[in-house]
Amino acid sequence: MDSLPQIKLRIAELEAAIVGLGGELPPGSDLERSWDEAQAALMQRADDMAEYVISLRARAAALKDAAQKVIERAEAMERHAERVLGYVDHHMTGDSMDGECFSLKRRRNPPSVVVVEEWRAKLSCPEAITYGEPLAQGTFQIVLDEHGGSSVVPIKLDKRKLSEALKAGRHIDGAVLHQSHRIVVI
Repeated sequence: MDSLPQIKLRIAELEAAIVGLGGELPPGSDLERSWDEAQAALMQRADDMAEYVISLRARAAALKDAAQKVIERAEAMERHAERVLGYVDHHMTGDSMDGECFSLKRRRNPPSVVVVEEWRAKLSCPEAITYGEPLAQGTFQIVLDEHGGSSVVPIKLDKRKLSEALKAGRHIDGAVLHQSHRIVVI
Protein backbone atom coordinates (compact mmCIF):
# COMPACT_ATOMS: atom_id res chain seq x y z
CA MET A 1 0.00 0.00 0.00
CA ASP A 2 1.30 3.42 -0.93
CA SER A 3 1.97 6.04 1.72
CA LEU A 4 -0.15 9.18 1.96
CA PRO A 5 2.54 11.39 0.36
CA GLN A 6 2.89 8.90 -2.51
CA ILE A 7 -0.89 8.90 -3.07
CA LYS A 8 -1.00 12.71 -3.00
CA LEU A 9 1.88 12.89 -5.49
CA ARG A 10 0.09 10.43 -7.80
CA ILE A 11 -3.13 12.48 -7.60
CA ALA A 12 -1.17 15.67 -8.37
CA GLU A 13 0.37 13.99 -11.44
CA LEU A 14 -3.07 12.79 -12.61
CA GLU A 15 -4.56 16.27 -12.05
CA ALA A 16 -1.77 17.75 -14.20
CA ALA A 17 -2.57 15.22 -16.96
CA ILE A 18 -6.31 16.04 -16.76
CA VAL A 19 -5.58 19.77 -16.94
CA GLY A 20 -3.33 19.04 -19.94
CA LEU A 21 -6.40 17.49 -21.64
CA GLY A 22 -8.41 20.67 -21.08
CA GLY A 23 -9.96 19.52 -17.80
CA GLU A 24 -11.84 16.65 -19.35
CA LEU A 25 -11.45 13.08 -18.15
CA PRO A 26 -12.02 10.76 -21.11
CA PRO A 27 -14.57 8.08 -20.08
CA GLY A 28 -13.21 4.53 -20.07
CA SER A 29 -9.60 5.69 -20.50
CA ASP A 30 -6.54 4.53 -18.57
CA LEU A 31 -6.43 8.04 -17.10
CA GLU A 32 -9.95 7.65 -15.69
CA ARG A 33 -9.10 4.23 -14.28
CA SER A 34 -5.88 5.59 -12.70
CA TRP A 35 -7.82 8.54 -11.29
CA ASP A 36 -10.43 6.24 -9.72
CA GLU A 37 -7.71 3.98 -8.28
CA ALA A 38 -5.85 6.95 -6.76
CA GLN A 39 -9.07 8.33 -5.24
CA ALA A 40 -9.95 4.90 -3.82
CA ALA A 41 -6.42 4.56 -2.37
CA LEU A 42 -6.76 8.02 -0.77
CA MET A 43 -10.13 7.11 0.77
CA GLN A 44 -8.74 3.79 2.04
CA ARG A 45 -5.72 5.56 3.54
CA ALA A 46 -8.03 8.15 5.21
CA ASP A 47 -10.15 5.34 6.70
CA ASP A 48 -7.02 3.53 7.92
CA MET A 49 -5.71 6.73 9.58
CA ALA A 50 -9.10 7.48 11.16
CA GLU A 51 -9.35 3.95 12.56
CA TYR A 52 -5.83 4.26 13.97
CA VAL A 53 -6.64 7.61 15.62
CA ILE A 54 -9.87 6.18 17.11
CA SER A 55 -7.89 3.18 18.41
CA LEU A 56 -5.24 5.43 19.99
CA ARG A 57 -7.88 7.59 21.69
CA ALA A 58 -9.70 4.53 23.03
CA ARG A 59 -6.45 3.09 24.40
CA ALA A 60 -5.56 6.46 25.96
CA ALA A 61 -9.00 6.65 27.61
CA ALA A 62 -8.59 3.11 28.95
CA LEU A 63 -5.16 3.96 30.35
CA LYS A 64 -6.53 7.12 32.01
CA ASP A 65 -9.35 5.08 33.52
CA ALA A 66 -6.87 2.49 34.80
CA ALA A 67 -4.63 5.24 36.19
CA GLN A 68 -7.61 6.82 37.99
CA LYS A 69 -8.46 3.46 39.53
CA VAL A 70 -4.85 3.05 40.70
CA ILE A 71 -4.92 6.57 42.22
CA GLU A 72 -8.23 5.82 43.97
CA ARG A 73 -6.80 2.57 45.33
CA ALA A 74 -3.66 4.36 46.58
CA GLU A 75 -5.81 7.01 48.27
CA ALA A 76 -7.92 4.27 49.88
CA MET A 77 -4.74 2.64 51.20
CA GLU A 78 -3.59 6.00 52.61
CA ARG A 79 -6.95 6.47 54.36
CA HIS A 80 -6.75 2.93 55.74
CA ALA A 81 -3.21 3.59 57.02
CA GLU A 82 -4.52 6.70 58.83
CA ARG A 83 -7.38 4.66 60.34
CA VAL A 84 -4.87 2.05 61.57
CA LEU A 85 -2.74 4.80 63.12
CA GLY A 86 -5.88 6.22 64.75
CA TYR A 87 -6.66 2.78 66.16
CA VAL A 88 -3.10 2.50 67.52
CA ASP A 89 -3.33 6.02 68.97
CA HIS A 90 -6.62 5.20 70.69
CA HIS A 91 -5.34 1.98 72.24
CA MET A 92 -1.71 2.94 72.96
CA THR A 93 -1.21 3.35 76.71
CA GLY A 94 2.13 5.15 76.70
CA ASP A 95 3.97 7.32 74.23
CA SER A 96 5.38 4.39 72.27
CA MET A 97 4.77 0.81 71.28
CA ASP A 98 7.75 -1.27 70.20
CA GLY A 99 7.86 -4.24 67.88
CA GLU A 100 10.82 -6.33 66.72
CA CYS A 101 11.48 -4.21 63.62
CA PHE A 102 9.49 -1.00 64.10
CA SER A 103 8.27 1.31 66.81
CA LEU A 104 5.14 3.41 66.89
CA LYS A 105 5.68 6.69 68.73
CA ARG A 106 3.39 9.54 69.67
CA ARG A 107 4.84 12.89 68.53
CA ARG A 108 3.51 16.39 69.12
CA ASN A 109 2.53 18.55 66.19
CA PRO A 110 3.44 22.22 66.36
CA PRO A 111 0.72 24.14 68.24
CA SER A 112 -1.89 25.61 65.94
CA VAL A 113 -4.26 28.53 66.41
CA VAL A 114 -7.96 27.79 66.56
CA VAL A 115 -10.11 30.87 66.05
CA VAL A 116 -13.35 30.32 67.93
CA GLU A 117 -14.84 33.79 67.50
CA GLU A 118 -13.09 35.87 64.88
CA TRP A 119 -14.55 39.21 65.90
CA ARG A 120 -13.40 38.74 69.52
CA ALA A 121 -9.91 37.78 68.37
CA LYS A 122 -9.74 40.90 66.16
CA LEU A 123 -10.72 43.10 69.13
CA SER A 124 -8.35 41.35 71.55
CA CYS A 125 -5.33 41.31 69.23
CA PRO A 126 -5.49 44.20 66.74
CA GLU A 127 -1.84 43.71 65.73
CA ALA A 128 -2.89 40.39 64.13
CA ILE A 129 -5.23 42.17 61.72
CA THR A 130 -4.12 42.44 58.10
CA TYR A 131 -5.88 44.31 55.34
CA GLY A 132 -6.30 42.36 52.14
CA GLU A 133 -6.36 43.76 48.65
CA PRO A 134 -9.15 41.84 46.90
CA LEU A 135 -12.71 42.09 48.09
CA ALA A 136 -13.53 38.76 49.72
CA GLN A 137 -15.99 37.33 52.18
CA GLY A 138 -15.40 38.32 55.77
CA THR A 139 -15.33 41.53 57.77
CA PHE A 140 -14.74 44.71 55.79
CA GLN A 141 -13.54 48.20 56.53
CA ILE A 142 -14.05 51.34 54.46
CA VAL A 143 -10.69 53.02 53.94
CA LEU A 144 -10.30 56.65 52.79
CA ASP A 145 -7.41 57.48 50.50
CA GLU A 146 -5.49 60.80 50.40
CA HIS A 147 -7.85 62.21 47.72
CA GLY A 148 -11.01 61.62 49.75
CA GLY A 149 -12.02 58.49 47.81
CA SER A 150 -13.04 55.37 49.63
CA SER A 151 -12.60 51.67 49.05
CA VAL A 152 -13.72 48.56 50.87
CA VAL A 153 -10.99 46.17 52.00
CA PRO A 154 -11.35 42.89 53.90
CA ILE A 155 -10.01 42.62 57.41
CA LYS A 156 -8.27 39.29 57.97
CA LEU A 157 -6.52 37.68 60.90
CA ASP A 158 -2.86 36.75 60.60
CA LYS A 159 -2.73 33.39 62.41
CA ARG A 160 1.05 33.58 62.64
CA LYS A 161 0.83 36.80 64.68
CA LEU A 162 -1.99 35.34 66.78
CA SER A 163 0.15 32.26 67.44
CA GLU A 164 3.13 34.39 68.52
CA ALA A 165 0.95 36.38 70.95
CA LEU A 166 -0.64 33.24 72.40
CA LYS A 167 2.75 31.52 72.78
CA ALA A 168 4.01 34.62 74.60
CA GLY A 169 1.29 33.93 77.18
CA ARG A 170 -1.16 36.60 76.13
CA HIS A 171 -4.86 35.88 76.63
CA ILE A 172 -6.84 36.53 73.44
CA ASP A 173 -10.61 36.26 73.50
CA GLY A 174 -11.89 34.13 70.62
CA ALA A 175 -8.59 32.32 69.88
CA VAL A 176 -6.72 29.46 71.55
CA LEU A 177 -3.64 27.37 70.89
CA HIS A 178 -4.43 23.74 70.13
CA GLN A 179 -1.82 21.05 70.70
CA SER A 180 -2.35 17.88 68.69
CA HIS A 181 -0.22 14.82 68.11
CA ARG A 182 0.39 12.16 65.52
CA ILE A 183 1.67 8.60 65.50
CA VAL A 184 4.88 8.02 63.56
CA VAL A 185 6.43 4.75 62.44
CA ILE A 186 10.11 4.50 63.31
